[in-house]
Amino acid sequence: MMSLVAQIILILAIFFGVLTALGSGFGTLEIIIWFAVMIAALVFVIKRYQRSRNSNS
Repeated sequence: MMSLVAQIILILAIFFGVLTALGSGFGTLEIIIWFAVMIAALVFVIKRYQRSRNSNS
């Protein structure tokens, strides 16, 4: 399993890469939605990491 830091960096890179590829034509609503999805992905990864770490203990 990848380390938590590597997973967070990967998620951030994917989201910023997608936003860069799609261009700057986003409005406020689209940016808020993308930001919320990114935060949800980060929370999911952190919770999954904690669960797997606790089950191995």
